[in-house]
Parts: sequence; C-alpha cells; structure tokens
Amino acid sequence: MKTISFKIKVDENLQKVISEDSRVYSDMYRYSFNRFKEGLSGKEVYAKVAELFPNINCHLRNSA
Repeated sequence: MKTISFKIKVDENLQKVISEDSRVYSDMYRYSFNRFKEGLSGKEVYAKVAELFPNINCHLRNSA
C-alpha cells in the first residue's frame, strides 16, 4: 500500500465556511450523543437536532 500526500491551497472564504461547518457539526454531534445518553430514541434525537439546527444540510444532520 502506498500513501500519497499533497498540499492543498484553499482560499480564505472557503476556509471560513469549512471551519464554521466543522464547528456546527461538532455541536450537533455532542448534542446528539448527550441525548442518547439520556435515553432518547434515534427518532427523538433527530427531531430535536432538526429543530435546533434548521438551516443545516440534512446529510450533515444525519451523520451527526
């Protein structure tokens, strides 16, 4: 197996978008995990996440 590595240059605006999405995903993930620990079902957690983060892409919500 070979590993290929290379540097990618990203402009400042795209870097800000990626950073913001990463922060929001982390918030959703942490919130979901804590609700599961409280004993909520998957459907209940998804509904609460969708309510708290309405402007987030549904695919990102599903993965959190």
